[in-house]
Amino acid sequence: MARSPQVLIPRRGRHIAEDYNVIKPEDSNRRRLEKIEMFVAKRLGTRLTKLYPRRAWSVEVDLRGGVVIIQCPDVSTMRGHVLKLSRSVNELENMMSQVGGEILERGGLTRGRTTEDIVESAARDFKDELVDLENA
Repeated sequence: MARSPQVLIPRRGRHIAEDYNVIKPEDSNRRRLEKIEMFVAKRLGTRLTKLYPRRAWSVEVDLRGGVVIIQCPDVSTMRGHVLKLSRSVNELENMMSQVGGEILERGGLTRGRTTEDIVESAARDFKDELVDLENA
């Protein structure tokens, strides 16, 4: 059985790296929340990458705030899509097709396969974001 890739976060101290794939009984509540956030972000990011390859995706999970923020830096580093965490991880994962496609369409990019040339040659504003074709 193949193991999923591990996420190792470098840190100072006696341990060289922290394994965020395992929740240990001695972990503090804050550390447990961080590990759950990393797990959810990893699942949703993997799904987006499979659905829309050759795109850069950013998934930020905030359990305390109860939201997931999804961005496509190819389109915008300032704007994204916010989902409430009132759904299960599987439901959120199933929504990634709709959310990712909507982000791409708002930026004027296709949902289909793309090349770097299309993204690099697109019109951008002074913040290096794609020109918003909806509100042009």
